[in-house]
Amino acid sequence: MTRTSERRVVTQSHFARQKRINSKMRPILENGQTTELRFMTWNVLAQSRTADSFPLAPLESLEASSRGERLLLEILRHEPDVLCLQEVDASGSLSQSYFQEWLGRSGYVLAASAMKSRGSDGCCIFIRRHLKDSVRSFNSACLAGTKQVGVVLHLQDDNGLDIVVGTTHLKAKPGFEAVRERQARHLREFMVQSAPQPAALVLCGDFNAERKEPAMEQMELGGWKSAYEECCDTEPYSTWKIRKTGEVKRCIDYVWLMSVDQKRVWVNSCLLPPSEDQVQSERFPSWQFPSDHINLVVDLSFYTL
Repeated sequence: MTRTSERRVVTQSHFARQKRINSKMRPILENGQTTELRFMTWNVLAQSRTADSFPLAPLESLEASSRGERLLLEILRHEPDVLCLQEVDASGSLSQSYFQEWLGRSGYVLAASAMKSRGSDGCCIFIRRHLKDSVRSFNSACLAGTKQVGVVLHLQDDNGLDIVVGTTHLKAKPGFEAVRERQARHLREFMVQSAPQPAALVLCGDFNAERKEPAMEQMELGGWKSAYEECCDTEPYSTWKIRKTGEVKRCIDYVWLMSVDQKRVWVNSCLLPPSEDQVQSERFPSWQFPSDHINLVVDLSFYTL
């Protein structure tokens, strides 16, 4: 199979993605006060990493002008309240400034961000403008002495409930399992240290680790639970790509949750990835989808027992 140069006009995702509703019994609250928020996390694929990385992807589908429009359309299609992005370029056509400008026109503000130490990209957290007054603080850290970063944002809702949001992009590639394990340990400790007590915690991102890897075991040891596992009883794939070295389909992106004391978080629903019969032979990225990662979308409820 060879790369095609066919140009298409794409205005939206072609996928009919299903939403999985959590069938577990939701706690009954005496006061009934909850905060409902939609979270999205997405490795948007840094433009600096598209060159020669995806041999079957149509060349024009990798252009910044095409990808930028489709990234924004996919974000706005789901209207998240809190948006965590990874692999946002430090400069260039699809930089933090690009997302800040265009998402700003649709009611979002940049709440927290950090670029990798000595790196070309980083992580950002955007929130809908109506949440701006909920921001109490933000922080970031290089993880376990590496250039990868963790970004943390502290929100407090109208009911006085503290919600701490984090995002990250851990070290990639086989052979770095021990590095990712140290980064995950540092990150979960950093999240807890950054949170007031008690609080509900949400950690989103590209962990570059499958579920049985030591880095993910570190999250479980810290008392974290996967939103998708809580809702779907499994982790669906989050990246499906063809590189020169072959085809890869696996789950390495997660939404992790932790409730501290009486401050709780409940998963209402999760957005599933496209079914296999919807995905074209070149996989991702393509004209169908602008990144090699699928965006994860979860609807969460926050409450106090």
